[in-house]
Amino acid sequence: MSVWEKVEEQTTDLINKSNFKQCYQLIDNYKSKYPKSVFLQILESYIKYKQSPTKFQYDTSLVSKYDMNNGKLYTIDQDALGLLHKFFFELEKYEDALHVFERANSRQPSFKISYLWFDYSLKDCNFKHLGKSSLQLSKFPKDSVQQPREYLFWNAISTVALFKYQNYRVTSQEAKILPLLTYKNLNNLKPFKSTQEIIVYCTMCEELFQGDTEKSQEIVNTILPQFDNSVDLYMKNFFLRNVKKDNHDLIFNTCSKLLKSLDDYELMKNIVISGNALGKNKQDLYDLIDGLVGSKSRNARLIRFEIDLAYDDKINQQSLQYYLERFHNRPCCVADITHYRKHLSDDVLINTFASVDTKSDLIHDSNLFKLKLSDVKPVEYFNKHRTTMKTKSSTDYSLCSTFILDLIKKTVMGSTTDLGDILYVVSLLENYQKEDSNNYDTKVWLIAMYMYLGLTPMAYSYYQDLSVKNVQVDSMDYLIYSRYSSLFPNKTHDYLNKTLVKNNALYDDSLQRISQFINISFDRKSYIKILGMLEFQNALLTSVTRFGKRCELMNMTYICNDKRTTLLESLKNDLRQIESSGDIKFTDNRDWSIFGFPEHLHKEKLPESLSMLYIDEPWILYQLIKSFMIEAIPTGKESSMVTRLRNLLPKDAKLEQHMTPVEVMSYKVIDDIYSNNGDNISQLVSEIDINITGIASWRLIETYLVSISTLKTLDNMKRIKDKDQKALIKQKLSGLRSNCDDLFVSYKSAIKNACDNLQNGDRHETLVSLGYAPIASDNLISTLVEVQKSVRNL
Repeated sequence: MSVWEKVEEQTTDLINKSNFKQCYQLIDNYKSKYPKSVFLQILESYIKYKQSPTKFQYDTSLVSKYDMNNGKLYTIDQDALGLLHKFFFELEKYEDALHVFERANSRQPSFKISYLWFDYSLKDCNFKHLGKSSLQLSKFPKDSVQQPREYLFWNAISTVALFKYQNYRVTSQEAKILPLLTYKNLNNLKPFKSTQEIIVYCTMCEELFQGDTEKSQEIVNTILPQFDNSVDLYMKNFFLRNVKKDNHDLIFNTCSKLLKSLDDYELMKNIVISGNALGKNKQDLYDLIDGLVGSKSRNARLIRFEIDLAYDDKINQQSLQYYLERFHNRPCCVADITHYRKHLSDDVLINTFASVDTKSDLIHDSNLFKLKLSDVKPVEYFNKHRTTMKTKSSTDYSLCSTFILDLIKKTVMGSTTDLGDILYVVSLLENYQKEDSNNYDTKVWLIAMYMYLGLTPMAYSYYQDLSVKNVQVDSMDYLIYSRYSSLFPNKTHDYLNKTLVKNNALYDDSLQRISQFINISFDRKSYIKILGMLEFQNALLTSVTRFGKRCELMNMTYICNDKRTTLLESLKNDLRQIESSGDIKFTDNRDWSIFGFPEHLHKEKLPESLSMLYIDEPWILYQLIKSFMIEAIPTGKESSMVTRLRNLLPKDAKLEQHMTPVEVMSYKVIDDIYSNNGDNISQLVSEIDINITGIASWRLIETYLVSISTLKTLDNMKRIKDKDQKALIKQKLSGLRSNCDDLFVSYKSAIKNACDNLQNGDRHETLVSLGYAPIASDNLISTLVEVQKSVRNL
């Protein structure tokens, strides 16, 4: 660590403690030793900005003299450049943050400055500057471990990423020049030395010259000789995408050649199309494909459907028989048949399934059931195959869950759901888990049902069993951490104290490591991985799950009266990071397929049973806006962040479409103080209902906690000075707290009654026919008491 790095670290600590007097003393001490230090001059200006951001005059400040429009100063001091980048970044001048490196390099070119420019461009995900800096690095062959050709491949990757992901940065002139320059640079490097280099070249031609038939032919000409030595999936795809569709001889011969080494369905489909055009008969194609990949191949049997459709415009029963006799009891059967379902009648399918099955095993029956080709009831199927659960390996899970999940779908996939529906489903799932404890599909539903009931500790226990790790955290955590601040804000429970902290670390750790991994891939000339890593980096950076949890962390500070200055600054930095690489847009990486009903499940319109999981991009924007409004209210000034975030909302966005009723109320209250100086605050607060009745789900807890959080936030606002308003807020807060226990008593009673109702009626008969007992209310109520204790103390 250099001297200036230590100084910056010391001043950062002092700034975080708001000890600006000591900051200036530290600067003065070093200035006496280094009176001409550019770093210290910039640092002093940065401290003045941090001390009073609203009073900071950018146009007259030192940092403005380094910007790209009016500035003329430059420095080659690496520590000073890093500080300038940080300073401009916090001022949300993202182009200026990287331009300081570009200007320094143009005035005094060097490998070190160019590499620093490259490194910061990579961290900022600014592909335009990444392309410029990599091109500059190729001019210093003596100073780098890498050869100029490696940096030219980096330049090509950066240019492709620029046009693919950040096209808005490209001027009309650059749109003409950059592709030609990149093409020329790579063409000059021929002959290529590796498959990786060929793939970069082909990617460049495909992405930067879309619709250019000459470039497509160049891709084909470059790739064809490679097939003499090896088969690569990337090259196979390049060939199929770029070969002329009427060149049937080349397609037929090349695909047949590749099929010897690669059992690939796309290759087979192209053989069928070209074979038909060349006048080959059906049997020739049957024999060719079976001879190349073997008659046991799934693809070889399924491709007969395509051959029949190409020659006869229908799928023949013999081809269906040929496929089903081997795959009728394989998990792939449902996906394959569904793909061709419109060409197959139910009668033909039922008869052919019957003709190939002699044992009617579990997978066969579950396939029939999923394809809706059987009249057998799910309970009958389940009881028929129940004994298989005793003979399976303990680590496997049974397809008997297919029949239980069907009962669930029919009960809770509608727009309305009551407590009785949920507890019936919980009864099914809890009993089923005893026989098939490792079943992922049923466990996911059980977690969701407990979250719907607001029984987070029970859901958390089952979530732990899933052993969610690494990138799965981003796709799965929404299941138990959506709206967590208003469901179970117990900071001492492992749910928040351990698992959430550990899972949140994934983002910071991964985002820090991705740049390192990209550099490693570059050093090893593994160019193929780089574009995928850049895409993955953006997906994590802009993740809906990530920002949903960050918003909830902010909401926790309002509920628990915690300090939030550091958290707000961190949130601003996250948003700046996204903003620096483009507009603020969020990426939804949540895995909705875990619920198993893609045809019934749309994340934009979830069933009531999954309503607690409904979080979308406008919801996140509204939560962020609310947080930054609360931050700005004490200053009495408009927040630029609030303005920018509001501009990102859809023009037709309505609060009620994206938030629950109590979230809408909370937003309106804060917005009224921010936008209208609290003109309507008395009316809005008086409308807060402290007698929450008739709710028997997560919505009861959420309504109570969001109301509490809103009132506590208002109670702590010095901006509200009217005595009557303050008295009304305190009255509502006191009344809400007084009613807390009564609300939970009512909910406990509803749970007990619903459980008792399962002791008779049609649902009781269904449970008995499965050998199941209705869920008892004891554990549910004891968990609700645990939630009640954490809520009552707030």
